[in-house]
Amino acid sequence: MRQRTWEYLDAELGADDLAGIGRHIVLCLECRQVVAFDRAFLELLGRQRAAGVAPARLIWEVRVALRSAPV
Repeated sequence: MRQRTWEYLDAELGADDLAGIGRHIVLCLECRQVVAFDRAFLELLGRQRAAGVAPARLIWEVRVALRSAPV
């Protein structure tokens, strides 16, 4: 599930996969929390994009997180 979280949030999966992951999220608290966090992150990015420029602190934090993320 976690390997497909971003595809799920971006609705890039087929209807069956979307429905299956949606059912899993309803039943799995840990995955539901991961999806909620990632969704909130995307919403924040969307708000910042609409504002025109991301704050320097956000840019720095995203870069640090990406560099330290497991491959």
